[in-house]
Amino acid sequence: MNNLRRNIDREGSRKTQLAVVTGLTAFSVIFSKAVFLYSALALGLMFLFVPWAGDRFVSLWVAAGERAGWINARIVLSFVYFAILLPISLVARFFREDPLFLKDPGTSVYVVRNHTYTAEDLENIS
Repeated sequence: MNNLRRNIDREGSRKTQLAVVTGLTAFSVIFSKAVFLYSALALGLMFLFVPWAGDRFVSLWVAAGERAGWINARIVLSFVYFAILLPISLVARFFREDPLFLKDPGTSVYVVRNHTYTAEDLENIS
């Protein structure tokens, strides 16, 4: 069982390594910069001939992704809340008097419908 888990982890590591090399190659084509192609070549050769270094690179890559996720969840989403959602809600609060009809409980959007359902009501539901 442990050997199977090691093979699955190694397969996931190889997929991540291939994705990094492919991404760097794509960047070299998109931005016409040779540094991306040389980086892809160097990393690809390292992944091929030094497997433990490739696995270590993948673990660092995953750790960097987790940190980026933490930054996204805490900082970026806080900025979105305070810069976009809070001003919209304050503007809506100032210009709408009572959108939920909470101040005057006598006015309601609820309509009482006294209706006895028959078989014809279920034939055409829409």
